[in-house]
Amino acid sequence: MNFTETIKDEIIKKNSGQKCCKKAFLAGFIRSTGSIVRSGGNYGFMCSTETPSAAEYAARLIKALYGYEGAEIFSSEDKLNKKTRVDLECIGDKPVEILFDLGIIAYDEEGAFELRLKSNRELLKKECCKKAFIKGMFLGSGHCTVPNNSSATGYHLEVVFTHNVPASDFAEYLAEFGIIAKTIVRRRSVVVYIKSAEEISDFLALIGCPSAVLKLTEKVVEKQLNNRINRQKNCDLANVNKQVEALEKYSQAINLIASTVGLFSLSEELRSAAEARINYPDDTLSELAERLNVSKSCLNHRLRRLVAIADEL
Repeated sequence: MNFTETIKDEIIKKNSGQKCCKKAFLAGFIRSTGSIVRSGGNYGFMCSTETPSAAEYAARLIKALYGYEGAEIFSSEDKLNKKTRVDLECIGDKPVEILFDLGIIAYDEEGAFELRLKSNRELLKKECCKKAFIKGMFLGSGHCTVPNNSSATGYHLEVVFTHNVPASDFAEYLAEFGIIAKTIVRRRSVVVYIKSAEEISDFLALIGCPSAVLKLTEKVVEKQLNNRINRQKNCDLANVNKQVEALEKYSQAINLIASTVGLFSLSEELRSAAEARINYPDDTLSELAERLNVSKSCLNHRLRRLVAIADEL
């Protein structure tokens, strides 16, 4: 189960509340996934999602709220995105009544019904209903990804809409709860997204998913720990490379002196440092200094003097 499925599973299992909240939830679900359809002279709506359990839950909610048992669920192929989608179709007089009740359609001046893209504010007066509305939208077309140990991707949560009006409504309601989301147009869709791990955590807490918040926190801590370990490894590797380069430089300098003027031309201190470096090539600078009974800085100074002499030669 990926992280998106984890969140949606928790939404479905814990989504209880008053009738007003359930209606707000259903309105959010339909506005993020739905479209008006016509079949055999009858109107209704179809909701298309990637999550089978979400479509099944919406069908149960429609039955519980409105007594409608005619919802049909079937799979379809999304060739554009190369994914299988699950469609929830409701056709007939009752589904039209549901759309009217949720404020998704209304009568125009001539008595024909028209689509209302703006959310029904009467339905979302209470804070709990706004949260349910946001939750329904995410269940319908939301996605959330978190990085793993082998992934270069970052934290990302998004809800995809087919029109900019419900997308703007969604972003506005998030802002009311202190969560600032960004909006982009992707192909023929409008995407509202969050890329901060902290704000994703706030969003999950807002829609009542404490288990998902805990898992996200674990992922953040794990990633920080891995980053710290990798930085330490890189630092250690850099230090080893520097030590190897220094040893090579000292060895070359000593070999040059030995092959030209000879090590006996050096002072006793420099000669002992040169011979120790040759005799104990695997010793670190600290270990070599301890053999000579001098400080590390003193030995380092002598080795630099040997390099300077080699440069003169």
